Amino acid sequence: MNDQLLRIDTLKKQMLELGYHQFQIDSVIKETTGSVRVENISLSQQQELITALEYYIGFARRCNAHNK
Repeated sequence: MNDQLLRIDTLKKQMLELGYHQFQIDSVIKETTGSVRVENISLSQQQELITALEYYIGFARRCNAHNK
């Protein structure tokens, strides 16, 4: 497993901790890469996915901070 796949796995776990449901994460992955299986995507798609997941994590954190 390369570093980007490890990062994707970490980001997916963070999203779950922030309250996202697995189907929502799968939807982001499929929308970004065209596949739900991240093991089969190219390096450039992995980077695009990392960017997308980081965006959604940032969004959730901003929402959580706003609600406190």
